[in-house]
This record gives sequence, structure tokens and C-alpha cells, in this order.
Amino acid sequence: MTICRRPGGYQYDFRLNGKRYTSRLFDARRECRAAEQSKRAELRRPRSQPTDITFYALCLECLDYAQAWNAPRVYLNKKATLGKVLRMTGWTHTAAADITRADCESYLMALQAENLKASTINDHRKTIRGVFQFGLDRELLAENPCSKVAKMPQQRRADLYIPTAVEVKAVILAAPLQRKSRYMLQAALAARPGEVDNLEWTDVDFKRGEVRLWTRKTSGGHEKSRMVPMNETARALLLDAQGKRSDGSPYVYPCPATGKPYQDRHGFKADCIQAGVQPFHRHALRHFSASLIIDAGASLKEVQEILGHADARTTEIYIHNLKRGREARRDIMRALDMDNPIRESIRDFSEKQ
Repeated sequence: MTICRRPGGYQYDFRLNGKRYTSRLFDARRECRAAEQSKRAELRRPRSQPTDITFYALCLECLDYAQAWNAPRVYLNKKATLGKVLRMTGWTHTAAADITRADCESYLMALQAENLKASTINDHRKTIRGVFQFGLDRELLAENPCSKVAKMPQQRRADLYIPTAVEVKAVILAAPLQRKSRYMLQAALAARPGEVDNLEWTDVDFKRGEVRLWTRKTSGGHEKSRMVPMNETARALLLDAQGKRSDGSPYVYPCPATGKPYQDRHGFKADCIQAGVQPFHRHALRHFSASLIIDAGASLKEVQEILGHADARTTEIYIHNLKRGREARRDIMRALDMDNPIRESIRDFSEKQ
């Protein structure tokens, strides 16, 4: 058995009959070993003959699975993509087993003729390939016709935008109260926007000084958590939110109208305009915090753990040169407590209460 230790967990990686099989990351070696045994047993089982299921019926089964197991965003994206596929191809009544690689490539070429971005076309390719793989895994198909369809070449991703300290402070001060604290906590924890918006009190541990952040930014959209040390900035913000808690909502920042997390996705752009700065995405607050952590001298592994990247290659986008050896993550998180606009904004925010 080939069990490999990767940044963030364990992964099996083996070849059988000239084909390579790799897994997602597992937290424990024993769990990874069991998954490899299950995969090998599945590959040894003889496959049944393909069925005459139509592509439309296969899409419905795949969407039912996505709705049950994936994040709502993943499900809705798949639903919209497959709707366009069915409208453009006429595969509604076509047996899925009759669709060929050439058919898949013709559809992608039709998208290219619409002048869609290469990244959008590749998203369609990924969704179609996933539907056929879903049928293959359930022995409804004998092969995946989209498995060898090449990706469209994409332009190199632009460098991550890192807002300046002046821009961050201006946006935070311009934001209304229902968004101000969320922006500051996101920057203080170097978190993704959704990790703060959906934060629950059960994930806040004042005694141990830690916050558990949950994300669905994983393979398949499954939830995964990580523990992040609570620096003094985060503690001050969370204590303030706890003092204002009155409705018993499980969420740290519930919307008063619904009791659920806020859904004001476009509010950040309005706050940028109100602050008089060039609009940037709210996710860039995470880039700003990551830059402070990197400036504090954190290693690749440390930054990966704090940011919650499953793949170290993602972390390398943030880091170009490692600056020193390993130190405690808690010490590094204190970098976000030093002289920075987040801390200053808390003082300004408190003075206005």
C-alpha cells in the first residue's frame, strides 16, 4: 500500500493496470489506509453492463446527490450548468452511453464560439465529466467519454490583490455596524468571508483562546474545520458580540430579520465606494492579513495551517520566499494585533459606541 504524508493529512497514491489512483486528504493514516483498501476492492469487482439511462435522468440523479451532500452554492452551479448543456446539445432523450468524446468536445467548442472565458468553458467541462463519472462509479456507464477531453488553455491568474492599510481602515470605518465587526473579525483571523458570517458560538472557545472556522472550500464541497488561535483583536470583537447577544441565536453575527447569517454579498463593494477607494473583493481582507502574517516571518507550513489550505501549492501563491524557521502559530497570529488598521478601527469603533 502506498500511503503518503502530505501537507494537511494523508493520501493514498497507487497505480493499477497503468492507471493512477489518488485520494483526497485524510486526517489519520488508518482512515487513509481503509479508504485505499476499499478503493482497491472496488476496482477488483467486475463491472456490470451499462444501462440505457438517458443523460437527462443521469443529470437528475447527480443533482439529487449534489443537493444532499454538497454546499448549496455547488448544487446551484451544477444545476445551472447542466441546464445549459441540455438546452444546447439536445441530449435530453439521448442515452448517456451513446454520448462520445467528440460530442463533448463539440459542446465545448460551441461555448468557445459564444466568446465565453476559458475558465467558464473548463467549469462546464468539469461538470459534464463529473456527471459521467457519477454514472461510472454507480455502474450505470462503462466509461467516461469526457475523461480525456483536454482543458482549454487559460491565461495566467493575475497576482493576488493586497489592499493597503489605508484602504482597509477606510472601508472598515465606512461600513455600517452590521458589517463593520464582521470585516474586522475576518481580517483579525485571516478568515474567508463565509467562515466569519457563518461562525457559531459553539465554535468560540474563550478559555482555550481558539476559534474553530468551518469551510466548504474542499473537494466535493464537504465541510471541514480548523482551529485558529484567538488574538487579542479577535477576542475583543467576540466579547463585544457576546455582550450584545439577546435572541439566543447560535450565530455570532445573526441577521435580526431572519436570525440566520447575513446574505449581503454585495455590501462590501458599496462600502468601498462609500470609503472612496477603488472597489476590491472582501476576500482581499484575507490577503491583507496573510501579508501581515508572512511579514512576521511565518513559514509555508504555518501560513498553510492558519489559512486552512488543503494544498500547499495554494499557499505558495501567498508566499514567494520563506523567511525563517518554524515558530508557534499563536505567536504569529499576534502579528495581526500589532500596529495595523484593524486594531485602530476597533478603537475608533469603541469610541463611537
